[in-house]
Amino acid sequence: MLDVSKLVLLREVALQGSLTAAARALKVSTSNISQRLQRLETEAGTPLLLAEGRGVRLTGAAYRLIAHTETVLEALELAEIDLDEARSTGLVGTIRLVAFHSFAVGLMASVSRHLREIAPNVTIKFTQLEPDDAIAELLARRADIAVSDEYPGYALKPRPGVLQSVIAKESIRAYVPEQFASLEEAPWAMEPSTADAGRWALEVCRTAGF
Repeated sequence: MLDVSKLVLLREVALQGSLTAAARALKVSTSNISQRLQRLETEAGTPLLLAEGRGVRLTGAAYRLIAHTETVLEALELAEIDLDEARSTGLVGTIRLVAFHSFAVGLMASVSRHLREIAPNVTIKFTQLEPDDAIAELLARRADIAVSDEYPGYALKPRPGVLQSVIAKESIRAYVPEQFASLEEAPWAMEPSTADAGRWALEVCRTAGF
C-alpha cells in the first residue's frame, strides 16, 4: 500500500513547482524530499519525477497519483470531523486561518469574538501570511481558510475544491505630499512588480500617462 505521507510530498512538489520550493514550504531539506519520493517511485513501480535541466518534471503517473491523493486527504479530513462531532455536542475543532497583516489588525479580534459567541468549542489557529503564501497554504491543506485580496483586472483564478467568497470591498486612494504638484513628480513606494498589487499600481500609473 502506498504511503500517504509520501503522496502528500509529491502533491507538494506539484503545488510549489519544484523540489526546492516544496522543501522550503515544508521546512525540510531538498534531499529529504528527494529520497522519500524515490522510495515512493519504488512502491508505485513507475517513474514519478524526471530530471529536466536543474529541476524535475512530474510524469503523467505522478499527476494521476496526486488526483487520488486529493480524494484520500478529503476522506481523512471528513473522518476527523466525524470523530470530533462524536466526542462532543455542537461544533468542535480547530479552524486554521491564514491572512495578511491588515486583516489581522482590523478584523481578527471581532472575528474571534463572534466565533466564541456562536461556537465556543471551536478554536481559531491564526497565521499571518502574505496573500500568495496564504493561498499556497490553503491549497496544501495546511489551512482551512485563507483571506487574500484582489485588484481590478487581476482577479484570483478559480481553484478546484476552493470556494471563493467576497467579504469586503475597499477603495484605494493615493495621497500626494504637498511639495509635489502631481503624482508623476512624486517618488513612489510600491509592492513588488511580481505581486498583483504591484502590477495593478503600475497599470494605473501607465494609464495616467507616466
